[in-house]
Amino acid sequence: MSLLNRPPCPYFGFHLTPGLNVMMDQGGNQCALEVGAFHPCDYQVRGAMPDWNVCAIFNKPENERKLTILENVCVVYPELRSEGIRLSDWKKRVLE
Repeated sequence: MSLLNRPPCPYFGFHLTPGLNVMMDQGGNQCALEVGAFHPCDYQVRGAMPDWNVCAIFNKPENERKLTILENVCVVYPELRSEGIRLSDWKKRVLE
């Protein structure tokens, strides 16, 4: 999936490896926040565009603290590039 064609969700199309704090691009419809399983984005399964701003599953106040910690320690590898980008920076880029 091209960086230019990504929906406005920083977790869409990635797999998060717990403990390593790494998100790898899967080139599909996986939700990185579905830890412990390869699970597609619920919004896309229902025929909607994945959009972090309307994600009622993970984008809610009770997850804010954990997600802020993750954003500061996790490295994202979009399109399987050798150089990663901090999740906080990736999130800003995707949501611009």
